Amino acid sequence: EDDNMESLLGPFLVDLPIQNLAVRDAFRPYGCRVHFDAEQRATAIYDYHKQQLIQPPTANGENGNHNSNHSNWEHAKMLAKCTMGLVLTGRDHLLGCHMNCSNVVTM
Repeated sequence: EDDNMESLLGPFLVDLPIQNLAVRDAFRPYGCRVHFDAEQRATAIYDYHKQQLIQPPTANGENGNHNSNHSNWEHAKMLAKCTMGLVLTGRDHLLGCHMNCSNVVTM
């Protein structure tokens, strides 16, 4: 099944499954999986919270996936950007720089 998905959506993916991270009321959960083709173009984004695979619409606005209109694709791209920003800022920068580096400096 994974090989079939890889051939359809591309050979590369970035998986950010942080959908269980608590968020404030009225905010949507983070978490997505972004698929890329061999030319590094996004071919699909899986929204873990909605449990939907969203693909970019074609020139005529359709590609056979009912979740793939322009609005859904733009929303999925923003989800991917926000999720990646949180992962990079929260884990890599805050923990890596501020916590680890500050421990070295104070010793």
